[in-house]
Amino acid sequence: MKEQKCRFIYTGVNNPYFNMAVDEVLLNSAKNRSITTLRLYEWNPATVSIGYFQAVKKTADLNKCDRAGIKIVRRITGGRAVLHNKELTYSFCGNLTSFPELGRNISETYQQVSSALLLFLMDIGIKAECASQRRIKESSGKAYYNMPCFSSFSRYEISFQGKKLIGSAQRRFEDSFLQHGSILLNENQLKLIDFLPLDFPLEKNKLDKNFIYIEEIIGKKVDKQIIINSINRSFNKFFLKDFNKEYLTDEELKETGELIRNKYSSDSWTFKF
Repeated sequence: MKEQKCRFIYTGVNNPYFNMAVDEVLLNSAKNRSITTLRLYEWNPATVSIGYFQAVKKTADLNKCDRAGIKIVRRITGGRAVLHNKELTYSFCGNLTSFPELGRNISETYQQVSSALLLFLMDIGIKAECASQRRIKESSGKAYYNMPCFSSFSRYEISFQGKKLIGSAQRRFEDSFLQHGSILLNENQLKLIDFLPLDFPLEKNKLDKNFIYIEEIIGKKVDKQIIINSINRSFNKFFLKDFNKEYLTDEELKETGELIRNKYSSDSWTFKF
């Protein structure tokens, strides 16, 4: 078994191409160097990220996004469209050979990561829950992959009083995985529904009422640093590991730059489908 290393990285506010490139780099570090990384990050400018299998023109109105200064980026994970703005995004990359506690399959890994996130929410005074399998089944249907992420639930996504609070997506490569997701902090003045195609089959009030954010639950402004520290502490506690604070290595930064240039900022990747 390879020697395991765990670390925590906060990369701050960056553009969407950097954010998605770093997540892929951290996945590669998990695959090639058995490094488990919990990362937190933010977005500027506001961005619609689309799932790997989604068709851009069926998912977002490009002209509306352009006029509002909203970027579009394709993820390597599946799932559906998310508008990233006033949120904290987490990503978690690991190697299951060196870190078997992460689970034997996608479902078990989702459950483990969600359990750590539930512990974080409890730490800040929120008693949330994982979406039920019945709720997930009811939310599936025709054109599922072109629907927005926060319009319905996927397995082990986290909700509060029936509304989605943390939406996640995962990609697995043999014994390694990347899972990332949006932690909604406060009310977003930009609404994804306003940037969907005109013929999109979804009622506006359904999407607006289907999610909730942390400040709405606790009734006060959140201290972002408290949230960051709590997430790190909760993952340490749940997995019984020390996720030590570090930053990207020079090698990882170089790989990130290459992925930005050759993949994430290119139309050939963005408009793949």
